[in-house]
Amino acid sequence: MTRNDRQPAPVEPIADSHAAARLRVLETAERLFREYGYQKTTVADIARALGMSPANVYRFYESKRAIFEAVAINLLDVVERDLAAAARSGGAAEQRLRAFLEANHRLCMQHFVGDSRIRDMVAVAINERWAAIDDHVERVRLMSEQIIRDGVAEGVFTAADPTTASACLMVGWLRFCHPLLADEPFAHGPELEQMADFLIGALRAPATRDAAIRQERR
Repeated sequence: MTRNDRQPAPVEPIADSHAAARLRVLETAERLFREYGYQKTTVADIARALGMSPANVYRFYESKRAIFEAVAINLLDVVERDLAAAARSGGAAEQRLRAFLEANHRLCMQHFVGDSRIRDMVAVAINERWAAIDDHVERVRLMSEQIIRDGVAEGVFTAADPTTASACLMVGWLRFCHPLLADEPFAHGPELEQMADFLIGALRAPATRDAAIRQERR
Protein backbone atom coordinates (compact mmCIF):
# COMPACT_ATOMS: atom_id res chain seq x y z
CA MET A 1 0.00 0.00 0.00
CA THR A 2 1.41 3.36 -0.99
CA ARG A 3 1.11 6.52 1.05
CA ASN A 4 -1.55 7.77 -1.36
CA ASP A 5 -3.62 4.61 -0.80
CA ARG A 6 -3.87 5.13 2.93
CA GLN A 7 -7.20 6.35 4.24
CA PRO A 8 -6.94 9.43 6.46
CA ALA A 9 -7.85 8.86 10.10
CA PRO A 10 -11.32 10.15 10.95
CA VAL A 11 -11.21 13.60 12.44
CA GLU A 12 -13.41 14.19 15.45
CA PRO A 13 -15.68 17.20 14.92
CA ILE A 14 -14.37 20.24 16.74
CA ALA A 15 -17.68 20.79 18.54
CA ASP A 16 -17.77 17.20 19.80
CA SER A 17 -14.12 17.36 20.87
CA HIS A 18 -14.78 20.58 22.78
CA ALA A 19 -17.84 19.10 24.49
CA ALA A 20 -15.90 15.97 25.45
CA ALA A 21 -13.10 18.07 26.94
CA ARG A 22 -15.57 20.17 28.93
CA LEU A 23 -17.12 16.98 30.28
CA ARG A 24 -13.69 15.68 31.34
CA VAL A 25 -13.04 18.93 33.18
CA LEU A 26 -16.39 18.65 34.98
CA GLU A 27 -15.94 15.01 35.94
CA THR A 28 -12.43 15.66 37.23
CA ALA A 29 -13.49 18.77 39.12
CA GLU A 30 -16.38 16.96 40.79
CA ARG A 31 -14.07 14.13 41.87
CA LEU A 32 -11.58 16.57 43.38
CA PHE A 33 -14.31 18.63 45.03
CA ARG A 34 -15.60 15.44 46.65
CA GLU A 35 -12.12 14.38 47.77
CA TYR A 36 -10.67 17.68 48.98
CA GLY A 37 -13.57 20.13 49.16
CA TYR A 38 -14.46 23.11 47.02
CA GLN A 39 -12.38 25.64 48.95
CA LYS A 40 -9.18 23.57 48.87
CA THR A 41 -9.39 22.58 45.20
CA THR A 42 -7.76 24.98 42.74
CA VAL A 43 -7.92 25.22 38.97
CA ALA A 44 -4.25 24.19 38.99
CA ASP A 45 -5.24 20.98 40.82
CA ILE A 46 -7.90 20.24 38.21
CA ALA A 47 -5.45 20.94 35.38
CA ARG A 48 -2.79 18.72 36.94
CA ALA A 49 -5.23 15.82 37.30
CA LEU A 50 -6.19 16.24 33.64
CA GLY A 51 -2.61 16.47 32.45
CA MET A 52 -3.08 19.93 30.99
CA SER A 53 -2.16 23.48 31.87
CA PRO A 54 -4.46 25.80 33.87
CA ALA A 55 -4.63 28.02 30.79
CA ASN A 56 -6.12 25.09 28.90
CA VAL A 57 -8.79 24.61 31.59
CA TYR A 58 -9.69 28.28 31.24
CA ARG A 59 -10.41 27.66 27.56
CA PHE A 60 -13.49 25.73 28.69
CA TYR A 61 -14.49 27.55 31.89
CA GLU A 62 -13.65 31.12 32.76
CA SER A 63 -13.22 30.50 36.49
CA LYS A 64 -13.32 27.97 39.29
CA ARG A 65 -16.79 29.25 40.16
CA ALA A 66 -17.97 28.60 36.60
CA ILE A 67 -16.72 25.02 36.89
CA PHE A 68 -18.52 24.51 40.16
CA GLU A 69 -21.73 26.05 38.85
CA ALA A 70 -21.67 23.53 36.01
CA VAL A 71 -21.04 20.69 38.50
CA ALA A 72 -23.90 21.96 40.68
CA ILE A 73 -26.26 22.16 37.71
CA ASN A 74 -25.50 18.53 36.85
CA LEU A 75 -26.22 17.44 40.43
CA LEU A 76 -29.42 19.48 40.59
CA ASP A 77 -30.58 18.04 37.26
CA VAL A 78 -30.41 14.55 38.76
CA VAL A 79 -32.46 15.67 41.76
CA GLU A 80 -35.02 17.40 39.56
CA ARG A 81 -35.50 14.35 37.34
CA ASP A 82 -36.29 12.19 40.37
CA LEU A 83 -38.56 14.87 41.83
CA ALA A 84 -40.43 15.19 38.55
CA ALA A 85 -40.96 11.42 38.54
CA ALA A 86 -42.45 11.63 42.05
CA ALA A 87 -44.66 14.54 41.01
CA ARG A 88 -45.98 12.49 38.08
CA SER A 89 -46.48 9.33 40.12
CA GLY A 90 -49.86 7.68 39.89
CA GLY A 91 -52.73 8.41 42.20
CA ALA A 92 -54.67 11.45 43.30
CA ALA A 93 -53.05 14.83 43.85
CA GLU A 94 -52.83 14.36 47.62
CA GLN A 95 -50.87 11.12 47.27
CA ARG A 96 -48.63 12.69 44.62
CA LEU A 97 -47.94 15.71 46.81
CA ARG A 98 -46.96 13.50 49.74
CA ALA A 99 -44.68 11.44 47.47
CA PHE A 100 -43.16 14.66 46.13
CA LEU A 101 -42.43 16.05 49.61
CA GLU A 102 -40.94 12.78 50.83
CA ALA A 103 -38.80 12.48 47.69
CA ASN A 104 -37.59 16.04 48.17
CA HIS A 105 -36.32 15.17 51.65
CA ARG A 106 -34.86 11.82 50.61
CA LEU A 107 -32.97 13.26 47.63
CA CYS A 108 -31.59 16.10 49.73
CA MET A 109 -30.26 13.61 52.27
CA GLN A 110 -28.91 11.32 49.57
CA HIS A 111 -27.13 13.82 47.34
CA PHE A 112 -26.15 16.69 49.62
CA VAL A 113 -26.34 15.95 53.33
CA GLY A 114 -24.68 12.54 53.19
CA ASP A 115 -21.51 13.93 51.57
CA SER A 116 -19.85 16.62 53.69
CA ARG A 117 -17.72 17.90 50.79
CA ILE A 118 -20.75 18.34 48.55
CA ARG A 119 -22.64 19.90 51.44
CA ASP A 120 -19.86 22.47 51.84
CA MET A 121 -20.01 23.21 48.12
CA VAL A 122 -23.76 23.73 48.26
CA ALA A 123 -23.35 25.98 51.31
CA VAL A 124 -21.10 28.27 49.27
CA ALA A 125 -23.63 28.39 46.44
CA ILE A 126 -26.54 29.10 48.80
CA ASN A 127 -24.71 31.77 50.79
CA GLU A 128 -23.62 33.54 47.61
CA ARG A 129 -27.09 33.22 46.05
CA TRP A 130 -25.87 31.63 42.84
CA ALA A 131 -28.37 31.74 40.00
CA ALA A 132 -28.22 27.95 39.59
CA ILE A 133 -29.61 27.49 43.12
CA ASP A 134 -32.36 30.09 42.71
CA ASP A 135 -33.39 28.55 39.39
CA HIS A 136 -33.51 25.08 40.95
CA VAL A 137 -35.68 26.29 43.84
CA GLU A 138 -38.10 27.89 41.40
CA ARG A 139 -38.37 24.78 39.22
CA VAL A 140 -39.10 22.67 42.31
CA ARG A 141 -41.76 25.15 43.41
CA LEU A 142 -43.38 24.97 39.98
CA MET A 143 -43.62 21.18 40.33
CA SER A 144 -45.50 21.57 43.61
CA GLU A 145 -47.71 24.27 42.08
CA GLN A 146 -48.79 21.91 39.32
CA ILE A 147 -49.75 19.24 41.85
CA ILE A 148 -51.78 21.80 43.79
CA ARG A 149 -53.53 22.93 40.60
CA ASP A 150 -54.34 19.30 39.82
CA GLY A 151 -55.72 18.89 43.34
CA VAL A 152 -57.93 21.96 42.94
CA ALA A 153 -59.23 20.53 39.65
CA GLU A 154 -59.95 17.21 41.42
CA GLY A 155 -61.80 19.03 44.19
CA VAL A 156 -59.49 17.75 46.95
CA PHE A 157 -57.49 20.97 47.44
CA THR A 158 -58.62 24.54 47.85
CA ALA A 159 -56.26 27.35 46.85
CA ALA A 160 -57.37 30.70 45.49
CA ASP A 161 -53.81 31.30 44.30
CA PRO A 162 -51.87 28.06 43.65
CA THR A 163 -48.68 30.05 43.02
CA THR A 164 -48.74 31.56 46.51
CA ALA A 165 -49.92 28.26 48.00
CA SER A 166 -46.94 26.42 46.48
CA ALA A 167 -44.53 29.07 47.78
CA CYS A 168 -45.99 28.69 51.29
CA LEU A 169 -45.80 24.91 50.98
CA MET A 170 -42.12 24.95 50.07
CA VAL A 171 -41.24 27.41 52.85
CA GLY A 172 -43.05 25.15 55.30
CA TRP A 173 -41.10 22.15 54.00
CA LEU A 174 -37.74 23.98 54.00
CA ARG A 175 -36.65 22.37 57.25
CA PHE A 176 -36.70 18.97 55.50
CA CYS A 177 -35.23 19.83 52.10
CA HIS A 178 -32.54 22.43 52.80
CA PRO A 179 -29.04 20.88 52.62
CA LEU A 180 -27.93 22.83 55.70
CA LEU A 181 -31.03 22.04 57.78
CA ALA A 182 -32.32 18.61 56.75
CA ASP A 183 -30.25 16.62 59.25
CA GLU A 184 -30.12 19.19 62.05
CA PRO A 185 -31.86 18.11 65.27
CA PHE A 186 -34.84 20.22 66.33
CA ALA A 187 -35.78 19.44 69.92
CA HIS A 188 -39.33 20.75 69.66
CA GLY A 189 -39.93 20.63 65.92
CA PRO A 190 -42.45 18.39 64.16
CA GLU A 191 -41.35 15.13 62.60
CA LEU A 192 -41.30 14.79 58.83
CA GLU A 193 -44.61 12.94 58.63
CA GLN A 194 -46.29 15.39 61.00
CA MET A 195 -45.23 18.36 58.88
CA ALA A 196 -46.35 16.65 55.68
CA ASP A 197 -49.75 15.94 57.27
CA PHE A 198 -50.05 19.57 58.38
CA LEU A 199 -49.13 21.08 55.00
CA ILE A 200 -51.35 18.74 53.01
CA GLY A 201 -54.18 19.22 55.50
CA ALA A 202 -53.94 22.99 55.08
CA LEU A 203 -54.58 22.57 51.36
CA ARG A 204 -57.54 20.21 51.64
CA ALA A 205 -60.94 21.38 50.50
CA PRO A 206 -63.45 21.62 53.41
CA ALA A 207 -65.34 18.45 52.46
CA THR A 208 -62.10 16.50 52.05
CA ARG A 209 -60.76 17.92 55.32
CA ASP A 210 -63.90 16.92 57.22
CA ALA A 211 -63.73 13.40 55.79
CA ALA A 212 -60.08 13.10 56.81
CA ILE A 213 -60.89 14.24 60.36
CA ARG A 214 -63.70 11.69 60.65
CA GLN A 215 -61.33 8.98 59.41
CA GLU A 216 -58.71 9.93 62.02
CA ARG A 217 -61.28 9.76 64.83
CA ARG A 218 -62.32 6.21 64.04
